[in-house]
Amino acid sequence: MKKKLLLVLLLFLPALLLLAGVNYFVDPVNLYHGDAKELVRLLCEGKEVNTGSGNMDERQIKKSLIESMPKEADCVVLGPSLALTVDRKLTGEESLYNLAMSGADLYDILAQLGIMEIEGVHPKRILFCVESSFFDEGIYGTMSRSAGLMPYANYMLERLDGKEGTVPKEGSFLRTDLPGMLCSVTLFQSSVDYLLEHGPEGVKELRFRVREDQEDGNAYLQVDGSLVYSKQYRLAGADDVIRSASEYNMDYFFHRDGHISAYSQEVFVKLVQYCQQNDIQLDLFMAPMSPALWERVKPQAESYPLLFEMETFAYEMARQYGLNLYGSFDPEQSGLTNDDFYDARHVKYEVLDRVLNLKIY
Repeated sequence: MKKKLLLVLLLFLPALLLLAGVNYFVDPVNLYHGDAKELVRLLCEGKEVNTGSGNMDERQIKKSLIESMPKEADCVVLGPSLALTVDRKLTGEESLYNLAMSGADLYDILAQLGIMEIEGVHPKRILFCVESSFFDEGIYGTMSRSAGLMPYANYMLERLDGKEGTVPKEGSFLRTDLPGMLCSVTLFQSSVDYLLEHGPEGVKELRFRVREDQEDGNAYLQVDGSLVYSKQYRLAGADDVIRSASEYNMDYFFHRDGHISAYSQEVFVKLVQYCQQNDIQLDLFMAPMSPALWERVKPQAESYPLLFEMETFAYEMARQYGLNLYGSFDPEQSGLTNDDFYDARHVKYEVLDRVLNLKIY
């Protein structure tokens, strides 16, 4: 039996070592080479950072950014990717920090607020993007992205309830699946495909690096944490947006027949009260859809009540608590055309000021 086991090990161990070695070396999704603290250190030194493959752990990066922020900040931007391009030039605030993340949900945002609380970071203003990822339990309830941040979210929930809060232990955010991922066959296939297409020298293009070539056309992070999309993405035209809108999964992102979460509303009210108790100005904005997507939504409005319930709730919060509310899901309100979008949902930076200057309340 022992001999058979030894034979099996001798046969399969080289294969496992090869699998793990290739996965670690290529690392197409930057699981092992995406040092968030190093990236943020570069940002804090005033250097823009090319995002490489774009496969970075945004949550770890934004956590590290909060930990490196000054204790007093003019503004922080919270929300999903719809808010990723808001920067200091756009708002005129010298110490704005963009904490938006792809798919940021209720727990992501609570966690960021919790980390700021723990670090003693006090923003004068929060610019909050109203979106379904915060208000739809069907999205935030999965915790598919935010699981590592949950200890910080739970801490903030306690703070919102007036409790002292249980500060997470050091390392609470660290992923536990990284060793096992080295033996992932799926990751190995992606690694091999990349090597066959780009060769070993191409691996360095996957990694983040200081942006030195101003004309390389790649996506990069600015020193305030905001994102500048790649040149190819920025050059999207109306036809690209129309195609994106036709393929957009409205049933998921707008939750067909779904309604705004009562729990989200309860938490948000507590968040508003927390901001006012701590002398933080809370401003809300709604990112418009492209006209092509809006034309899909309007005839089916009754099937997507969540959208309009979010809008009504934002109005009510602004009225009741004296908040500023900017923008609208309806692109006509900002005078936007399909040419003003990167895709079905993301407004081009050049016209984003129309949204942030459109005061609804």
